[in-house]
Amino acid sequence: MAETKAKKSTTKKVEATDELVDEVEFLDADLDKRVSVRNLADWQSSMTLQNENGSVEIPPHSIARVSRNELMAQKNINNISLVGIDGYGSHATLYVEDTATRCWLGFETKDKPQVFFNDDVVLKLFAMSFAKFKENLPKEIITRAEKFALKDSIVRLRLNDYDKLRVCAKYIGTPLESLTPED
Repeated sequence: MAETKAKKSTTKKVEATDELVDEVEFLDADLDKRVSVRNLADWQSSMTLQNENGSVEIPPHSIARVSRNELMAQKNINNISLVGIDGYGSHATLYVEDTATRCWLGFETKDKPQVFFNDDVVLKLFAMSFAKFKENLPKEIITRAEKFALKDSIVRLRLNDYDKLRVCAKYIGTPLESLTPED
């Protein structure tokens, strides 16, 4: 009987850096590495594990450590919390904090960063003219999680442009008073 040798992985190892790369491949051992995944929503988010028994539950605005293998499995089953509205992580509820992993999952490239909600999005919106603000608000804030996060950001950042706050309140379906910080 002939012996067969296991083929060694020929993929190159790429360390997570702030610099984006076009293509990322990992050694087999690197696929088990756990990376941080942040829940951007105001509610607990969870995912049923595909590679092992159990689930991962991430409290609001918290981080969980998930293996790269599991993240790829979640992408393959089209977990909307991770893959977002377009399959490339845009407007996702769960954000992978490791740059190399985001690139490997196809959420980010050198030319196009992942689109996700953060305070910078809100600040850019509020820096726009009123007409541009009204035009861009529904393009930038799309999901239910982003609408809740917008409300929190407005209060936390203490934004006070009355006309823009009125538009936000109507868009996210909340009373205008809820967009003002409590002193």
